[in-house]
Amino acid sequence: SLTTPMKGVLTQGYGNTGFTSLGYTFHNGLDIAGPAGTPIYAAQDGMVSSCDTGEASYGNWCTVKHNITTTSGSVCLVTLYAHMRQFKVRAGQTVKQGDLIGYEGNSGNTTRLLYGPDRGYHLHFTVFDRKGYSVTKGAYGDYMVPSGVPYNPLNFLGK
Repeated sequence: SLTTPMKGVLTQGYGNTGFTSLGYTFHNGLDIAGPAGTPIYAAQDGMVSSCDTGEASYGNWCTVKHNITTTSGSVCLVTLYAHMRQFKVRAGQTVKQGDLIGYEGNSGNTTRLLYGPDRGYHLHFTVFDRKGYSVTKGAYGDYMVPSGVPYNPLNFLGK
């Protein structure tokens, strides 16, 4: 199973959302909020797939590819860590569960755009199926966006 990547408070769950003014109706992950700069850790052993920086979409983000063994067999997943202040890993790097990925921030499309610069600090955490996962150019500028079929992260987090 995966471990929760950051200590904090769950501020938005997986599924339909009320933040349509930020450009989306479905939230593909979990938002976990804590004090600015809270450390973010790898949710499971894996390899860093890609990282990108920017002020659009997910802001500063990294993804990690994992092979998870479950009671029904092996599952290939990609975890996304987004809106970071800073990431401390690079593509191709192997990480162990609990290794430092980066620090919580407020980059990208967060509620600071609605409520001001002191609001919006959180980690956005998505779990994608590795089949169909890709990183493509953003629709509104020079940035990259990870995408694919998301799962509810709560289905994979240890109890």
